[in-house]
Amino acid sequence: ICFATIDAADTVLFVYHSTTGIAVQQAVDAASAGQTVKVAGHCIGGTTAQTVYIDKSLTLRGGYAPGDWTVSTPFTYPTTLDAAGEGRAVYIDGPANVVLENLRLVNAALGSSNARGGAVRVEDASAVISGCAVLGNTAAYGGGVAFTGGSSGRVVNTLLARNAADEGAALWTNASGQIDVVHTTIAAPSPNPASAIYATGGTMHFINVIIADYATGIVQDGSAVVEEDYTLFSGVTTPVEGNVNTGSHSITGDPRFLAPVRDDYRLTEDSAAIDVGVDAGVRVDFQGDPRPMGAGFDIGYDEFTKSHYFTVYLPLVLRN
Repeated sequence: ICFATIDAADTVLFVYHSTTGIAVQQAVDAASAGQTVKVAGHCIGGTTAQTVYIDKSLTLRGGYAPGDWTVSTPFTYPTTLDAAGEGRAVYIDGPANVVLENLRLVNAALGSSNARGGAVRVEDASAVISGCAVLGNTAAYGGGVAFTGGSSGRVVNTLLARNAADEGAALWTNASGQIDVVHTTIAAPSPNPASAIYATGGTMHFINVIIADYATGIVQDGSAVVEEDYTLFSGVTTPVEGNVNTGSHSITGDPRFLAPVRDDYRLTEDSAAIDVGVDAGVRVDFQGDPRPMGAGFDIGYDEFTKSHYFTVYLPLVLRN
């Protein structure tokens, strides 16, 4: 069951609920610009081409228990927007400033040969995707996420895995704005023949990012300006293609993920990603562990801690 409510001092608490994702759309439609829509449960599909359509500035945050909307704890109470193979999970239509936080965005499938953004499409808007898991989505361009038109954005402390596309399995952009990808893990449980990232316009910056098991890591095409540094490439045949400004700190190595078959891409203690990143201003990882934990910052969405083997999850709201 899917639950959603609007959080604001001047709003009387009303909880929308449904057996599909309609509850989320109802809350989004009722929210005023600048408010936060809190979501709980498993929200499957909707009545349109996307589970949720957003055309106003707001925060959409998961990780709540139905009946307890005080603290987001996504590891205890995961919130899933599940397109169920029948469309897109989230469409953000600008002008708007939107934050997607602590959500699992899964099972989007777009059949059109020109479809962009399986899990998320950002069109003429600014979007922050923080602490999310974008899993098992498909589109022609940007199986996970696509930024288009005049969009800009930031992807931080996020996992993009098992996504598929002809170009940019994880992320695709032709947007005119700047896209920053920071402390993010982009991976596949087995070799993916596509590119992980494909940029044809605007500016993209990558820092402290893991890219694992793709034929090509980052593709620069068209007028795009692309810069990367402190990237860990693993199982990537061609790390960069086109005119990519590469830093001197990127490496090749084994990230030693904990359990990719279970979509668990946390690091283990012999990971090549540990202590080789740089301070990018992100003080916690996707599960709220402080950065750094050791001698340096870890690359990817996870900061290694031995508690991975006996995890106790703490409440978490903000991570960007």
